[in-house]
Amino acid sequence: MARELRDAAKELVFDRDEMATIELMLGMGQGYVLDFNDRTFDEFIRRHWNLDSTAPIYTELGTSKANRLRGILKAFKDSSRAEVLQRFLDYRNHPTRVDQIEKVSDGVHQSYLDIIKRLEGERPIESADWTERPSLQSRVVMIKRLAPLVLNELSDLIERVEEKRFNDPETADALKNLKRLHNDVGLLISAIENQRPIATILGQIELHRDKLTQLVKRGAKVGMVAPAMTLGISNMLSWLCGLTLDSTMVSAVYVSLIGAEALGGFEKERRT
Repeated sequence: MARELRDAAKELVFDRDEMATIELMLGMGQGYVLDFNDRTFDEFIRRHWNLDSTAPIYTELGTSKANRLRGILKAFKDSSRAEVLQRFLDYRNHPTRVDQIEKVSDGVHQSYLDIIKRLEGERPIESADWTERPSLQSRVVMIKRLAPLVLNELSDLIERVEEKRFNDPETADALKNLKRLHNDVGLLISAIENQRPIATILGQIELHRDKLTQLVKRGAKVGMVAPAMTLGISNMLSWLCGLTLDSTMVSAVYVSLIGAEALGGFEKERRT
């Protein structure tokens, strides 16, 4: 148990004592979380955060309920971690469960509340200081305005690529990734409208944006179909995620266009 706590603390932002407090408060021994079964745990996570707790990003530490909760805490920012801990505390303290869940000492209860207070006290500007990213709080207004535009542009690009009926594996994978991005941005819009945490969704968008760039570099024909639109979408996705713009996608699209032009010239010469 001590080793599990030490390993979990390394993966998260909690020290060993804090991790032990959370484990005790939420009954996370042997993979459990309070009195949840798999179905009710999944429903609880989906209802409050519109997340699939079985997604790979949350199951890196394992598929038990306790490990999935650790994965969610790992993926979230501090303010969202505080919300997760508070929601589970509210569930634990509901009058209908007072006599059903094992009691903890007043000291453990207070330590748990202190963890929530510490997480809620995070200053967003601090992350900008060392990551060079603007804080999430300062970007919310921009994200709210930009996300619908990104959604429409992704829809158009997906339609254009599908019309070309490419059959190479790189373009097929890129098309799947564009559809994942379209779904991610839709979830982002819904989360903002319903005032739910968006840090995890932005992480997924960043992951899928990077994968799209790599696929274009490997020869996916997305950039050949609509180079300006591809670059525009890549830049807008960077802004959503608070990333600085770089030339990676520009280079990838340029190379794909040069390759297509060279291939076209070769085919024309061969026919003559």
